[in-house]
Amino acid sequence: MVATALPFRSATVSFAEIGAQWPIIVNLLAGSLIGAWAGAESATRLKSETLYRIIAVLLLVIAGVLLFAHARQA
Repeated sequence: MVATALPFRSATVSFAEIGAQWPIIVNLLAGSLIGAWAGAESATRLKSETLYRIIAVLLLVIAGVLLFAHARQA
């Protein structure tokens, strides 16, 4: 997703500026890949019912955070 956004943002941020931040980019990519791998590994070991409950709780938490953040800005 980030890779597809880069060409569209190149009009405002040059590739030289982005390239200067390569350690941060590599760190974010490595963390994302490791997190996705670990998450997929954990999810495949859970029972479907447990996984659905975890997803439901996470969605409720996200909804609560979005509502709280919106209420604070208004």
